[in-house]
Amino acid sequence: MIVRFSLMLGTLAALAVSIAAPARAAGSSAFELGIGQFIPTSPASSVENFATVPGTSFSQHGNFSVDLSFGRGVIPGGYEITTMLLSQKQTGTFATPFGSLSANETFTQVPLLIENGGTQLGPIRLGAGLGYDWVSRSSFSNASSANGVVGDTFLEVGVGSGAALEARYLFGPRAALSGVYVGIKTHL
Repeated sequence: MIVRFSLMLGTLAALAVSIAAPARAAGSSAFELGIGQFIPTSPASSVENFATVPGTSFSQHGNFSVDLSFGRGVIPGGYEITTMLLSQKQTGTFATPFGSLSANETFTQVPLLIENGGTQLGPIRLGAGLGYDWVSRSSFSNASSANGVVGDTFLEVGVGSGAALEARYLFGPRAALSGVYVGIKTHL
């Protein structure tokens, strides 16, 4: 999976550099880099789909995350490509027929999204996207079962000098991997 993802990222990077050359020649960059915090929005469920029965304790905590966008103002039709590196940790004790099971896992998600250029209302920009989410986890279970389609909606508020505050809501078929990303981004 990592080799496949690396090849895909390399291909996208080569395509991005060839498309971005005219923008760079004009004095602006087609790339934006953001840093922020991923906040899971489903503290009562887990990726393994264990039932949360009375006596089950479960929590999720987001970690530092990054996003990289390419193409706003360069790709025809106003589209952009965004990839993110999101991290979260879940801890809990789950009730099973064989007794309680303790779990401490760290999940890393790499969603790759194609987003519309958004609606611009002064310094505020609203938009949405659709893509695929690769998931890995630090446990014995098979993380590929959590891979799948992901969508997002976003809000950006320009704060000057090419920087913007951003909030994104990411959602998919696995509720435990949904969440809010809050951060700041700037043109490279």
